[in-house]
Amino acid sequence: MSSVATQLRALQNLEMHSPHAFLGIHAIDEDWKVIRLWRPGAKEVNLEGEGKVVDSYRVADSGLFEYVGPAYVTTMVYSVFHHNVEGESVH
Repeated sequence: MSSVATQLRALQNLEMHSPHAFLGIHAIDEDWKVIRLWRPGAKEVNLEGEGKVVDSYRVADSGLFEYVGPAYVTTMVYSVFHHNVEGESVH
């Protein structure tokens, strides 16, 4: 089982002692970062930064969404919004 799957299972079972070690923005390597978001009630999750809106993707059938982007992406240049199952946009 992959590390992401193991971490996701711990998150879903409320067994994760440090969720921000998994969620949020993390370097993959020197060129890429991943942003992981926990939005269990969301239908889709988008990130907005530098005037662009990008889609994240749902991991398995869970409330975990990920976006992989260039390494210059930081917590200061993006915001999150999602659409819940009722179709409402939440920023």
